[in-house]
Amino acid sequence: MKKNILSGLSILIPFIITLLFLRFFFNKLTKPFVHHIKVWLINMEIIHTPKELAESSILIHIFAQLIIVLALVILITLVGFLIKLWALESTTERMHTFIKKLPFISKIYDPLEKTLKIVLDPNHKIIQSVHLNPFPSNKSQAVCFKLNQQSIEPITSKIKEKVDVILIPTVPNPLMGFLLFFKSKDSKKTKASTEEGVKYNVSCGLIHPENITKIDL
Repeated sequence: MKKNILSGLSILIPFIITLLFLRFFFNKLTKPFVHHIKVWLINMEIIHTPKELAESSILIHIFAQLIIVLALVILITLVGFLIKLWALESTTERMHTFIKKLPFISKIYDPLEKTLKIVLDPNHKIIQSVHLNPFPSNKSQAVCFKLNQQSIEPITSKIKEKVDVILIPTVPNPLMGFLLFFKSKDSKKTKASTEEGVKYNVSCGLIHPENITKIDL
């Protein structure tokens, strides 16, 4: 019997102490606002209670506390999100500025960043797909880009055979390169994305896209 009582007390006492602590914390947290929220609830008649009893109503008091806690949680979450967003943007901007100041890396990073902003911009869709084309000879294949042909359609329409407008970029600045016309039958489309194609060229083949396989080559 004694052991059962002690076992029960060992479970109940910590539980009761925890509840008392939470109640104390809950009351202290909501005390500055609870009166105003109770007045608002009474005036809005959200909980139908006679006004003479409403001020002392436990139900309204608890409901007001719950509203305050919920509002505080939403406010804290919103503030945390905004701080995190600001810190992320600030850190990213500082990182870009730091990299652009590095002597050798800046010459590669800056052109690559500008290229990716241009080619990956959904509003400009300059590059349609990544292709493999015979260049500089028929014995080799170059990773290059098929461009949108709408802007030069007056030229391509005069060519009897179907051709693709191909950009073969240079390194380290892929914004420069050779703009060539290839017969469509000689231009082989790959499964690589535009970003993968740019990385492959800028890295001189060190970053090899998984979507350009040996079968493509």
